[in-house]
Amino acid sequence: MIAFCYRFFNALHGKMRTGFQNAVIGSCGVYTCTGGVEERELAKKYRIQAEETEAQRFHRLAETFREISTFYERDAEREASRELDN
Repeated sequence: MIAFCYRFFNALHGKMRTGFQNAVIGSCGVYTCTGGVEERELAKKYRIQAEETEAQRFHRLAETFREISTFYERDAEREASRELDN
């Protein structure tokens, strides 16, 4: 029974983290091509939040903020390369 509960709550937690990530990323609003400038600012914002959250010992939430930061860093790279292609 304990093993089942552990797997159940881990699966639920993963879905909650994914939902939170999607909500944060989806809340950015209208897309404009800035060559990655806005994305780098967002990446920095979420990296700082990850560090602050980690310091408060909310390790899983900090990991989620790091994943969001990484998403925006990659998006900034795509935007920068797209601007170079034009």
